[in-house]
Amino acid sequence: MRTRKELKGSAKHVLKKHYLLLVFLCMITMLFSSESLFSTTSTDSTGDTSSEVISLPGVAGTVFNDYINNNWTSGQDTANQAMDSYQNETDSTGQVLGHTQGVFAGIANNILSGKLVVKIGQSLLSVFKSQDVVSVIMIYGSLLLYFLLWMFFINTYEVISDRMFLEARTYEKVPMQHMIHLMSVKRWGKAARTMLLKYLYSVLWDLTIVGGFIKYYSYRMVPYIIAENPDMKPNQAITLSRKMMNGHKWEAFKLDLSFFGWFMLSLVTGGIAGILFLQPYQTAVFSEYYNDLRTLAKENHIPGAEMMNDEFLFAKADHETLEIAYSDIVEQQKIIDANEVTLTGARKFFVENFSIWLGDVKEKRSYQKEESLKYQTAKDREAVAAEQYPSRLSPLYNPKHKHLAGSIFFLRSYTIWSLILMFFLFAFVGWLWEVSLYLIKSGIFVNRGTMLGPWLPIYGSGGIVCLVLMSRFRKKPVAAFAGSMVLCAILEYSSSYFLQANYGQRWWDYTGYFLNLNGRICAEGILVFGIGCMIVIYLVAPINDMIFSHISEKILIPIALVLSLIFCVDAVHSAGHPNSGSGITDDAPTACVIEEVHPL
Repeated sequence: MRTRKELKGSAKHVLKKHYLLLVFLCMITMLFSSESLFSTTSTDSTGDTSSEVISLPGVAGTVFNDYINNNWTSGQDTANQAMDSYQNETDSTGQVLGHTQGVFAGIANNILSGKLVVKIGQSLLSVFKSQDVVSVIMIYGSLLLYFLLWMFFINTYEVISDRMFLEARTYEKVPMQHMIHLMSVKRWGKAARTMLLKYLYSVLWDLTIVGGFIKYYSYRMVPYIIAENPDMKPNQAITLSRKMMNGHKWEAFKLDLSFFGWFMLSLVTGGIAGILFLQPYQTAVFSEYYNDLRTLAKENHIPGAEMMNDEFLFAKADHETLEIAYSDIVEQQKIIDANEVTLTGARKFFVENFSIWLGDVKEKRSYQKEESLKYQTAKDREAVAAEQYPSRLSPLYNPKHKHLAGSIFFLRSYTIWSLILMFFLFAFVGWLWEVSLYLIKSGIFVNRGTMLGPWLPIYGSGGIVCLVLMSRFRKKPVAAFAGSMVLCAILEYSSSYFLQANYGQRWWDYTGYFLNLNGRICAEGILVFGIGCMIVIYLVAPINDMIFSHISEKILIPIALVLSLIFCVDAVHSAGHPNSGSGITDDAPTACVIEEVHPL
């Protein structure tokens, strides 16, 4: 066993190497372990036991408590008053935090005011016809919902986090997608059951006061054991942890105590030091501690130690072993070399920067297949180079789950004709969305947008612009998502400014929406556009391009040209006679609080 100083030295090295990732993981841990949205209460002043088995915070909590205590009238009055205060909020100064309009504001208002609780109660009442029955259902329903959330996510997250910490101490790269390791090996439920049993044992031992303190350290290694081998039975993991900690509980307590100074600093800084250093540092230290206990358990042949069998989570595999596991890389490279398509000049520039293909469609298919295979091979090579955990060497690896060559089809290039047709498809879907929203809201059909045809150019242009300008970031989804939101924000803001400057009126106004900027753009609109662009980039555009690629160019090109001609005529006409009026540029008389519109 290493000394505390040595353990902390190794932990600091890991923390320095993966600081942002480890802080992020611990921030989620702190979020889960902070004061819950649910709480228990005790007997009231009259001596009656309250039914507040679970309570929500704020006004929503008051309404919920009224309902489960069968005080429905009081709960409804409280919710109505809260909702009125939100909806009547004035926002003439253009506040960033609006509450009067928009999907986000509507959702927030319904939750915070308790109106959601009221709606759920009324729905259940229409079925069961008894307020007493509904109150009981709400109590036990909320208990069940919280229990499932706690069991499968909150209580199991420690296993996920510890797994990432263990990978971080061994490898230079720890992909975020490894957070779903339990799901990828189909052992999430088993890990959740183990952590549940550990929790139940701990609660029972807590009743003995001293026993709870001792068993806290006896069970301290359970999450790490399950992180390494989630296939172990619950009692096997708990028993193994208890045996590993025999003779080491006092040592672990002193290790915890050595962080007391950092704990005090965290209190003084309002928890900032805890978030930014203490929590990831402490977890990294105990990851090192688990490694040492694991080694000691195997050396002493502790029963069950052989089940800690994910050797490559703690030490990198030798090059020969990795090459055998990823032997198909050689075959993949042969396929790439045999089918290599060399691009030059303008074609190379447009493909590499905008994923726009200029040339023969058959050649385009060969190029796409080659690029997809290159991408998968590059990911496999990182594992062969021992830069990240080699998933194929996991004891729970299933060859059937192996990615097939060419399955990553979003790395493709698009012809001009395919992009034109997708522009009209996106513009039409956007128009259909806007028309449907208004029809549902007011019961009146209104041709939304500035043009006469069934298309909203902002949807079409937004989708295509994000598709081509974000093509360089398709291998980095986070960057693609952030870039898409920025592009959509610029496009929508500039469109709003241009229309108002040229026609003297606005076609949309986000004043009162949550996080709006001069009423021209708002958070929810940009977020929706960003999500939409991700769907376009990774799903809709590739699928549509596959369909279009099977249509003869003799048919595809005339359709694209005819649609473009009609659109140009509409654009010229609308420039002098823009579509306007009730439901387009005028406020609708039946405006909905949770309505979202992007009417261009």
